[in-house]
Amino acid sequence: MKLFSYVVDHDNGFAPNPFYNYCTLAHCKYTRKKSKRRGMIEMIQDNYIRDKEIWILGTGGKSKKSTGNGTIIYLMKLTEQPLTLEEYYEDKRFNNKIPRNNGDDINALGDNLKNYEKNEHGIQRYVLISEEYYYFGSNAIKIPDLFIKGGIEKKYSGYKCTFNNDIDHKFINWITNKYKNNYGMYGFPTTLNKVDKNYKQKLKRLRNC
Repeated sequence: MKLFSYVVDHDNGFAPNPFYNYCTLAHCKYTRKKSKRRGMIEMIQDNYIRDKEIWILGTGGKSKKSTGNGTIIYLMKLTEQPLTLEEYYEDKRFNNKIPRNNGDDINALGDNLKNYEKNEHGIQRYVLISEEYYYFGSNAIKIPDLFIKGGIEKKYSGYKCTFNNDIDHKFINWITNKYKNNYGMYGFPTTLNKVDKNYKQKLKRLRNC
């Protein structure tokens, strides 16, 4: 098992995109320049071959568009091989994640964008996909002190995937036991919650779709 932890500075439903029974991460934490440290998504793409139980933890940031340090916005388990952006766009399972300007914030925030296969440096881009995820969003839960002291949270930029004293395994066991593998959405994105009075009804619809 391997855990990657990072800060979600802008929890607006785009990255990650937790809608329609899949949590996807396509447009955040990827390599932009070959000269820099490999992005989290590329590291996960490499690790998937060696260790198929990979988890991604997104914690809260200080921005008003996030939920504050010491909170969990989402946790997802990678449930399949990462797809390229082109494969993601062509996969019919993710048609609902193609952005549409039909007056619905959820559809407008779709992360399935066409013609984003490679960036200007020719680096291949991938999408992380999960059917086993806990997305809390604006209902972010507090990280217990045990795990804060254990260093589970990555503050500031970048990501971390090395932990001491088996704290990553203990953290995964804690949250999966707490929610009894009842995957899905437990909240609405932070920024949408603040402007959408009907978010509770939309959340109920999404959990049942």
